[in-house]
Amino acid sequence: MSETLESGKVPNAEELDEDGLTVAEREFAVGMLSVVEKIVPPSERRDSAKEVAELEDLLSAFEAEQPLEELRSIQTLTQEEATQHPTWRAAQTAIAPIVRLLYVLNAETNIATETYEALYARYLPLSKALGIISTGDTLRHEKIYAKNS
Repeated sequence: MSETLESGKVPNAEELDEDGLTVAEREFAVGMLSVVEKIVPPSERRDSAKEVAELEDLLSAFEAEQPLEELRSIQTLTQEEATQHPTWRAAQTAIAPIVRLLYVLNAETNIATETYEALYARYLPLSKALGIISTGDTLRHEKIYAKNS
């Protein structure tokens, strides 16, 4: 998928994979998806209460500790700069277990759809504040790290 970035640059086709992701975006997505080894059949799913409580705690901590407005204000960031940027790196580190738990809840537990959707709705603005580094070192705040499958 080819799109024009805010800088006006159209990503080179060689820079994007078949899903329209950069190498960095693909590596992050693969890393996040690797935490879920399999989808458990509905009849074998465990109770979701423990993970729901853990996720609620993680979401609350992220909301309280991460400067969302500052994260939203970051517009350009290279992969190298991201590893050095203390605010962005801390937020990326803090969101990883949230993403993992969203996947686990969806794939391995008996979580009610309404409960999952409510938790996902809390997660979405946090993920968008963090954004994802795109081709041309533009930080895209509309991209998200997880999706309800």
